[in-house]
Amino acid sequence: MKAKTILAAVSGFVVGAVAIGATAALTADQVMIQQTPSPLGFEQTVTAIEHAVKDRGWKLPKVYRRDKTMEKHGYTVNKVAVMELCHPEHAYKILRNDDSLMVTPFMPCRLSVYQRDDGEC
Repeated sequence: MKAKTILAAVSGFVVGAVAIGATAALTADQVMIQQTPSPLGFEQTVTAIEHAVKDRGWKLPKVYRRDKTMEKHGYTVNKVAVMELCHPEHAYKILRNDDSLMVTPFMPCRLSVYQRDDGEC
């Protein structure tokens, strides 16, 4: 009887893990990644975001210009800026609590502005 209970528990765990994994795989792009076209040009979009985040208490520790980095290596790509965003108060709440330290690989938050082949951002 005990072996059947353990087998049932393990089977339930495996089925649950597979179901959660399948759900995550099917919905991750809708939950974690969102694209919003900008009515502005590339540089104007980057500048607008810089001002908007600072006005709301966020910090912008770093902006990586991936297109400029690629140029240094002899490649030409469309304009791409990856912006790191940090809100000290929110970061503090995460960093002070052992239970939330698991999300620190996602810190700081990142936002990407990029120009497509058709010129749209």
